[in-house]
Amino acid sequence: MFIDIEGIDGSGTTTHSKLLVDYLNTRGIKTFLTSEPSQNSIGQFLRRALRDCTLDPHTDALLFAADRTEHTLKEIVPKLNEGYVVVAQRYLLSSVCYQSARSDVNPEWIFVINKKAIKPDFTIILDVDPRVSLARIANREIKEKFETIEFLTMVRSNYKKYVNGKDVILVNASGSIEQTFNNLIKIIKGVCL
Repeated sequence: MFIDIEGIDGSGTTTHSKLLVDYLNTRGIKTFLTSEPSQNSIGQFLRRALRDCTLDPHTDALLFAADRTEHTLKEIVPKLNEGYVVVAQRYLLSSVCYQSARSDVNPEWIFVINKKAIKPDFTIILDVDPRVSLARIANREIKEKFETIEFLTMVRSNYKKYVNGKDVILVNASGSIEQTFNNLIKIIKGVCL
């Protein structure tokens, strides 16, 4: 099974992806944690590029698609084939929601350039007000170009467009880590396990 954890910056995607993997592992489920940008050479370049405000959004989208192709073919698919539950902290929906938020980048084009991406079995979107998310990440040493209230408000709105109540579920992430994780686990138990 392939589970994708999504949300705006500061929503808790890193924390809850790790907690979910720990939870599944303690229950004897062979689980693999990964994230985007990935750890491959394109992903490492992309992490630096996220601080460059001069890159065109189309360029951002192409870089993410290149990283995702390598990530999917060399990491995610092999782990799924080995019988792992793969938990990704961000995947294709991040590109769609972020790259189309501040420009004329067409979401359909993003899907086209990501044709090697696979559809997650289940996507959880951690939903939080951008003011809360920015307060949570205020002490980060390195800021990324996406970390403004206006931009994150647009991204949050984009995420909500994809919620369908079946394989893309919204989870309130405005409470404590424990509250949010309990909400997440209730959904995982009800749908995936």
